[in-house]
Amino acid sequence: MAGSCALQVARDTFKIIGKSKTFNRHYAKIKVVSATPGSVKYKLTVEKEHTTLNGTLHNGLIASMVDTFSAVALHTQINQFGTSVDLNVSYMKPAKIGETIDIDAKVLKVGKTLGFLSCHIVDEHGDVIALGEQTVILNRPKIPKSHGQMS
Repeated sequence: MAGSCALQVARDTFKIIGKSKTFNRHYAKIKVVSATPGSVKYKLTVEKEHTTLNGTLHNGLIASMVDTFSAVALHTQINQFGTSVDLNVSYMKPAKIGETIDIDAKVLKVGKTLGFLSCHIVDEHGDVIALGEQTVILNRPKIPKSHGQMS
């Protein structure tokens, strides 16, 4: 998938996600900045709806961004998503209302059944807010036996 095609896939995916009435509605203000196959960069200005009572970016939302944004990076590379089997996030620094954060989601490796993904979130000064990694099981369609597979 060429870079411009990957960018369009990422933007189209976020148009759908942003219009959702589900939890994903929190992504409506995400901006897809750039994309190449297996890598997508995003920006978000932290607003009150993204924060805890303390006015900092909610850690649950950060974990969700790691999950969703790295899955979109996977989609730009292999045109499918995966289902999380392991998700790890290390929180380094809070982000406050009004701050703009950069999110860099990447595919580290794709095997036959698993994908290994990462997501780094930094503030406008380049300070790390959170580092996340996840492993997904690939949702590859099964080929029916009638299509030439051996029993």
